[in-house]
Amino acid sequence: NKWSRAGWTVKADADAVWFPERLAWHLKSQPIWPPKYLRPPGRWFVGPLEAMSFYAVERMVSRRSEHCNFWLDNSPEDGWVAKCLDAVGAQAIWDGAFLRRTSVVSACHDGWVVNFHPFKSVGAWNACESMARSA
Repeated sequence: NKWSRAGWTVKADADAVWFPERLAWHLKSQPIWPPKYLRPPGRWFVGPLEAMSFYAVERMVSRRSEHCNFWLDNSPEDGWVAKCLDAVGAQAIWDGAFLRRTSVVSACHDGWVVNFHPFKSVGAWNACESMARSA
């Protein structure tokens, strides 16, 4: 279990341009207890990047059969993760710079945003990554 050796576990979509070092900046002041997960602003957790504390993942793993199995057929994986995290008592941490929903490369010029999404072509993904690194 690789997750059990880390303070935070991250799941990223392939079309998400994201920066682990920026995520570390955002999480620096966040202890891993109590169980928590990072949420982008907005109504839904569904997104290209999920970040969950060690204790949130531990609760999901240990309590999933009693709290989480009944959503398996009804939600995409990120919706299932959010419902399960909420059901096992993990706290949502709202972060406005966690995700920028855009497919416009010029919007990637921000050195604080963790994750830009979606970038479906290799060229656009690379251009966004380059622009964000130079910000």
